[in-house]
Amino acid sequence: MRLLLAAVLACTWACASAGLALAEVQPGTITTGATARMRLPNTIADVGVGIEAHGRTVAAVHKNLADGSGALLGYLRGAGAERLRTDQIAVTPDTETDRGGGRPDRIVGYTGHVRVSFRVAADKLADVLGGLLEKGGNTLEATLLGPREEEVEKARQELATRAVRTAMAQAQAVAEAAGRRVGAVRQINVDPGFGLPQRPPMFAAASRAAMAAPIATEAGESEVASSVSVTVNLIEP
Repeated sequence: MRLLLAAVLACTWACASAGLALAEVQPGTITTGATARMRLPNTIADVGVGIEAHGRTVAAVHKNLADGSGALLGYLRGAGAERLRTDQIAVTPDTETDRGGGRPDRIVGYTGHVRVSFRVAADKLADVLGGLLEKGGNTLEATLLGPREEEVEKARQELATRAVRTAMAQAQAVAEAAGRRVGAVRQINVDPGFGLPQRPPMFAAASRAAMAAPIATEAGESEVASSVSVTVNLIEP
């Protein structure tokens, strides 16, 4: 685990003589900021897999989708998949256009699509991906790796604590340099939108032919961070 701390300091005195306008700054206070970061191992994978079927009739397409989705869902349940969900079911006509002679377009068949999403442990991802293509799936639409939500939340709480300690230490150092002391804490703000891990997509719209070879996967890591600002009173020594 690697921790990087960055502090941004803003002082609130000796500005009037320089002609600076600090309307929102409270006199006699100092605000410091710090960001703490760490990297967490990616322990889960969120996957989207599709089943696509073609046929001359809606009934034929429906049967192919039903057979494929039944086999796929059964396989995923047996593989211990979490958050298993059917996200989309669609059947659309395949239309022949540009028939010449002013003839209207005509329907020549139908295409059906079912999308299923699920979550699996990162160390099981390679095996599950291989099984998907044997159990009805023919398009791998997205695979996102990351830590579990509870792991991220626990890390952010720890990082917020570290960032506050760093911001307070910075405030103490600046106060001493100015011949003052740190008094009561006026305000602590934690950025609620900072530090969510970015989980890069591994694959998108991969066909059965493209996925024929075994897939090697590497889970990697995601960065998590917590950013805070602390406002404290400055008092005479």
